[in-house]
Amino acid sequence: YPFDRLRGEWEVAPINEARSRVLMRFEITPESGLKGAIIRAVMGQRVAPMVDRLLRRWEGMMAET
Repeated sequence: YPFDRLRGEWEVAPINEARSRVLMRFEITPESGLKGAIIRAVMGQRVAPMVDRLLRRWEGMMAET
């Protein structure tokens, strides 16, 4: 991976009997140099939509069970 450091935490907290809240925290340190600069620029634009797609997929999977 083009990262010097990647750390993540996931937390699931119940809202009520039918719903839960998922909290994701990531600490990412890209490589230094040109590759790291490119990764920082790309990730800044793409991470939020990628996480949204992931969560929608999980919601769909949960609705099927």
